[in-house]
Amino acid sequence: MDRAIRVFISSTFRDMQAERDELVKFIFPRLRKLCEQRGVTWGEVDLRWGITDEKQGEVLPICLQEIRNCRPFFIGILGQRYGWIPKQIPIELLEQEGWLGEHEQHSITELEILHGVLNDPNMRKTAFFYFRDPTYLESINPDERLNFIEQPGQQEIEMWGYDQAQQLAETRRAKLENLKERIRKSGYPVQENYPTPSVFGELVYKDLAGVIETLFPPGSQPDALEQEANEQEAFARARFNAYLKRDKDFSCLDGHFRSGVGPLVVTGESGSGKSALLANWVDQFQEQNPKIPVIKHFIGATPFSADWAFLVRRLLAEFNRHFGLELLFPLDPAALRAAFANGIHQAAQKGEFILILDGLDQLEDIPNTGARELLWLPESLPVNVHLYLSALPGPSLEEVTRRGWQVMQLEPFSHQETRSFISEYLSIYAKALNDIQVERICASPLHGNPLYLRVLLEELRQFGIFEQLDQQINRYVNVASIPQLFALIFERLEMDYERPKKGLVGWVLKLIWGTRRGLAEQELLDLAGNEPGPLAHAIWSPLFLALEPFLIIRSGLISFFHNYLRQAIQEHYLTDLVQQQTIHNTLAAYFLKRESSFRTLDELPWQLAKAGDWYQLTNVLSSPSFLFELWQQNEYDAKMFWAQIEENSNARMVAAYQLVLESPEEYLRYLRPLASLLLAGGHPQEALILQEARLRNSENQQDPGSLALVLGDVAMLQAGCGMYAQAAEYYQREAEILLQLGDLRGQVRARFNLANLLKMQGDVQQALSIYQDCEKFWKEKDDLISLSQVLGNRGNILRDLGKMEEALALFREKQHLCWQTGARREFARALESQATIYMQRGDWDKASQLLYQEEQILRELGEISSLPTCLGNQAIVKQEQGRLDEAQIIYQNHEALCRQMNDQRGLAEAFGRQGTLFLTQRNYEPAMQKFRQQETLCRELGIKDELQVSLGNQAMIWRAAGDLEKALDLHREKEHICRELGNQKALAIALGNIGNIYADRGDWQVAMELYREKENIDRELGNKSGLEVCLGNQARLLIAQQKPVEALQLMQEQEQVCRELGNPEKLALCLISQAKLMVQKLNQLILARPLVEEAYQLTRVAPQGELARQVEAIWIALSDMMG
Repeated sequence: MDRAIRVFISSTFRDMQAERDELVKFIFPRLRKLCEQRGVTWGEVDLRWGITDEKQGEVLPICLQEIRNCRPFFIGILGQRYGWIPKQIPIELLEQEGWLGEHEQHSITELEILHGVLNDPNMRKTAFFYFRDPTYLESINPDERLNFIEQPGQQEIEMWGYDQAQQLAETRRAKLENLKERIRKSGYPVQENYPTPSVFGELVYKDLAGVIETLFPPGSQPDALEQEANEQEAFARARFNAYLKRDKDFSCLDGHFRSGVGPLVVTGESGSGKSALLANWVDQFQEQNPKIPVIKHFIGATPFSADWAFLVRRLLAEFNRHFGLELLFPLDPAALRAAFANGIHQAAQKGEFILILDGLDQLEDIPNTGARELLWLPESLPVNVHLYLSALPGPSLEEVTRRGWQVMQLEPFSHQETRSFISEYLSIYAKALNDIQVERICASPLHGNPLYLRVLLEELRQFGIFEQLDQQINRYVNVASIPQLFALIFERLEMDYERPKKGLVGWVLKLIWGTRRGLAEQELLDLAGNEPGPLAHAIWSPLFLALEPFLIIRSGLISFFHNYLRQAIQEHYLTDLVQQQTIHNTLAAYFLKRESSFRTLDELPWQLAKAGDWYQLTNVLSSPSFLFELWQQNEYDAKMFWAQIEENSNARMVAAYQLVLESPEEYLRYLRPLASLLLAGGHPQEALILQEARLRNSENQQDPGSLALVLGDVAMLQAGCGMYAQAAEYYQREAEILLQLGDLRGQVRARFNLANLLKMQGDVQQALSIYQDCEKFWKEKDDLISLSQVLGNRGNILRDLGKMEEALALFREKQHLCWQTGARREFARALESQATIYMQRGDWDKASQLLYQEEQILRELGEISSLPTCLGNQAIVKQEQGRLDEAQIIYQNHEALCRQMNDQRGLAEAFGRQGTLFLTQRNYEPAMQKFRQQETLCRELGIKDELQVSLGNQAMIWRAAGDLEKALDLHREKEHICRELGNQKALAIALGNIGNIYADRGDWQVAMELYREKENIDRELGNKSGLEVCLGNQARLLIAQQKPVEALQLMQEQEQVCRELGNPEKLALCLISQAKLMVQKLNQLILARPLVEEAYQLTRVAPQGELARQVEAIWIALSDMMG
């Protein structure tokens, strides 16, 4: 059942003013509020408002239609007046409503009651009657009392004479009593003898609140996804009416299903019937193949259907419902894209199904989401997924074309199909055109467009003067476009419906045009009315019924049935930006006055953004309570609007929430979403202030579960800010609390996070121990996804410890688990991890293959946020292979991708990697430029871990330029940051580089102290790559000090580390260094020879450019020396 209540109010006019006032001013607002709490749209129709008895006959057809629209909700109010009896009922209405012929001498009020209730047994539980106590008349001023009783009117007396007029009045009194008696006997609820309007109002409230309670009890509210599914189905059913089936189109869709060759995209001009084709075809398919699940999503059919994230969550929910899965719906966009890719693969493992995605071009174009570019839709789909899409020309169609998906062009109607459509459409209304008129329409250049025909025929069937129909057809078929056709319709509507209120048609259409998702009827009446009150239903209903064929009502919100209508309104009424912003300002002002509600949260900030009123939008979002409610409803909106504010004004997020940051304890309820917003906006330090305030509050509460949650939030932020030691402490506390609460899964996840931090701090043994505990737990729980993550992290540590084979085995096991579970994002990570091992070994070809596989999966998943890292690694491979131009192109693509996604951290990394490439080429000027760009960005964002990398690289350039002081200053700053962050691995690198500068200066003692401190850290971390470099540096220092024997001992240990690392290039270099030392300093030619031989063989197997030539030269020289 649609979650909407629209009540028709039937009463006489003059005597019921007080009752209607009671309802409108006091009762209906209370009922509207109750409905909002239950997720129900409320509306009422009172056609007596603003119209006299004498004019009621003019609106009888509208009354009857509105009663149908309001079914099954009806209120009948009767006092001592029977109401006005029309002299005659229009012939056209009698033809449409045959039952009226038996009731030609009945009042409008009785006709409403007959039509609305007594002739319809289905109304029994939702129609109510109220009879006023006759003694109420005693409280009425005698001068006004005549309006409250049935008596002869002056005109009646003049026409019929007093006696006859009295007899007619008596007849009406008798009809009134007969009507009341019939109502009493009908079994419908009747409240008799209410004494006053206020008592009447409370009776109405009790009855209708009871209806709300019965139909929509607390907790009955469907979640957004369930509501979406119901309305999607209704939208599809609405496309079954007046549809002209074309066998060739159905055959094409059927054939594509049987072929299973991949997605099919239906395209064609706007209005060509793409949605109708897919809706009707899939309905037939379901009848013929009831066991094959069908999931359909018509973008634009419902208020949120054009939001890519909502669409994806809805599809994940449908996968769960159809296939018994337990897929989660992550909030993070990147995680959501990955979840969808994994989800569609898991669903496909359960069997084949059809997925319909109609109207891709209507997706909301939100910056940096890639919605219309289909970043969320995997490029590669399992064979069991039969995907059918539709799109107009634009980014979405361009993307599917790039992907090579099959495209089906929907052809316009032929002349014969046009004739058939005209005949079938008009036959619904028992109308027809003659052959000449049909041919005149077929001569129009637009005749092949079903939308054009539908709009034209709808207009013609309502035209009342048949003799002038040819003239009307000629007027409409001469238009050059569908928006021009709508413009003619606007002119006709203005002539027909603006007599009571000038400019009404254009104003109503502009208001609907200006909304984000449509307007509720009451909102539209408020906005279209005068200052004292809303627009009267007597004025609104005729226009609404005339517009109804061009409207769609979605969740109680009135919007346009097609984008062509929106375009036509803009071209006809809103031709410049000022006019458009005026509408947005009007709507913003309206919602600004309203209490906070779902509608206010959805429309108000959007309207202000469209109006360009950044000052007011900042004020609105600066309210912690408003932000809290907006975040609960749609956190993407909060992020999007703040991004727009900062892009278009001088307002800044941190300044807007300064009061909260200064006194967070006064805003405890709002801190969590506000902290999340600040973090998303690149303000981790400010977010941490708020989270720490939450923690202080939680420490004082007696709620351990809440405390554990806050500890996890704070620890995550602290880790992001480089506060590893404190974050580790909080993760440990979180784990202990969760263990006490018996939440073992939560406890293991907290310990897993703790292990990740310990690894970053260099406590790898403790991290390994925790990972092994986690691995055991997840194996027992058969949670393969969590197990794969643990295996991957264990493998990373073992790789860093130089245990390459063990690490490789874990990465391959993770890859297998991910293949089993369909977790393709983690599968890609497993490939990346293996690639890093082959990179360390110098096996660039194998690494390149794995990275290419990873890239393909990431692109298929739409995991664009993870592509920069993959591309960066590919560039490193190209760089090491000497293919520097290719590496540069990849790095530039890396940077462009980060800019497209507004990934500031990734952009900083991209700058750094390009700088490293220039540095490798000894092209110092552009290298320094990139490193400084990286430094600036890192300082702005507070990214200290990337900042220390940039400073170290700049220092290397200054050292190469001979400016050791500048180099030393930068390395010292890097050292300070690393000690602050607890980043031992980077600290070791800084110490080594500082040692190199002191060695350059000849200060060998200080250099050796620094090298030894670095050596200790590398040994503690198990960082064999760093240890190998450090041993080599110390050896060179000892050689300079004329200590060749000690140097050789270090080189021999360095050799052993190189063998453990499995890197042939480094091993060859180490062997050559030893051989040189033996020959030049120790005169050990015989011992040197096998080292050179091995190095020569290593470089022959995997030639290393300059090193290979160097080894060959030494080999030849050594051979000559030894004869």
